[in-house]
Amino acid sequence: MSAPAVMDRVRAHLVALKMPQALSALDPQMRRLEAAECSALEFLETLLAEERAMRETRRIKMSLMTARLTAIKTLATFDFAFQPGLDRNRILAEEVKNGDGDLDSREVHIEEACLKALALYEAT
Repeated sequence: MSAPAVMDRVRAHLVALKMPQALSALDPQMRRLEAAECSALEFLETLLAEERAMRETRRIKMSLMTARLTAIKTLATFDFAFQPGLDRNRILAEEVKNGDGDLDSREVHIEEACLKALALYEAT
């Protein structure tokens, strides 16, 4: 069986199963697999994780709309000065630890700061 025919059937399955996020991630993840940047199991896990994340985001948005909660509050906009008893760094660290699995700019910044601190510690 030719690879293009198999890919066409995989795409058809993803469409039939209503998995649009996995379908959009298929080609980039296939390139990673072909370049041996990931295993077949990691490839499959990434496709499923992409789809699951999109569905979870959609579920949360629908729940917020149903509850008529239009203003979305995030930790980035939280006024920690208003509640001085909260340890901002601890709460942000918990958010990173229990995060969504995707790296955002804040998490990258925290990781870079941790690596710098570790390098300074090891240098002494």
